[in-house]
Amino acid sequence: PPSSATSMEELTNYTRGPPTEDANLLPQLQQLENTLSGCAKEASKDQVFVRMGYMASELKRLASKVHKNEQRTSFLQTLCETLHSENKELRTKLEHDLEQRNQDFGSCSAIPLSLQLLEVNKQWDQHFRSMKQKYEQKVGLGELAEARRAVTELESEREQKQRDFDRKLLLAKSRIETEEAEKERLGMEVRDLQQRMRFLQEQLAPVTRQREYQEKEIQRLNKALEEALNVQASPPPIFAMEPAGKLPQQELLTQNELLKQQVKIFEEDFQRERSDRERMNEEKEELKQQLEKLQKQLVLSNNQVSSTECY
Repeated sequence: PPSSATSMEELTNYTRGPPTEDANLLPQLQQLENTLSGCAKEASKDQVFVRMGYMASELKRLASKVHKNEQRTSFLQTLCETLHSENKELRTKLEHDLEQRNQDFGSCSAIPLSLQLLEVNKQWDQHFRSMKQKYEQKVGLGELAEARRAVTELESEREQKQRDFDRKLLLAKSRIETEEAEKERLGMEVRDLQQRMRFLQEQLAPVTRQREYQEKEIQRLNKALEEALNVQASPPPIFAMEPAGKLPQQELLTQNELLKQQVKIFEEDFQRERSDRERMNEEKEELKQQLEKLQKQLVLSNNQVSSTECY
């Protein structure tokens, strides 16, 4: 039995043992004896203590080795008892098997030849049935393996389709998010342009009112200037014959010059206001075009988002 072989191997290993440990015990004991003799001869107390310490360590080491030898001896004794018991059981079993074989041999010799042939046929029939069953199992296993392979291929194809679908879904989701961000950006630009247009309209309203006021003021000044020029063009005797309540000619000339300067200033202001108004109208028109363009882009983006969501 395997237990007997194992026990024999353990017994061999332990009986061999480490040869150096047992061989070194006698020299170590001799060395301790020499150390004791040296301690007796030493006169120095320090040297005696040194030798005593060395002896203590050696004694401790020897005690450890003795303890190991005792453990090994105890184990060997237990192992020998186990081997003896196993050998006894093995011998009993062999004797029983031998007796059983002898009995079987005696009974077989008494059976007729026909019965032996029937037994052989029966054994062959059992063998044939067993082989047939194994073959059927083998064929069934082959079909099962083929079915499993087909299932594995279908599962792999399904996983591939699922991965493709997930990838398309992620692409569509990313596209929708991009379109939504673009839509939000265009909406912000549209709101910004609308706000700028309202601001320009608010700025343009007072300019328009001021322009109308300046046009009326220019018309009034032109009329006053025309009247002053008509007065200046009158002949000198008329001024001499005028009553004392009329203005002198020099004062009229001064007023005329002042009126000309005011008209010039108003004309410059008018031209500047008109250029500003034209510039603001151009900016307004440009903003209007940008607003229309952004609104078209926003409508196109909404259509793309709607088509993506439907997909």
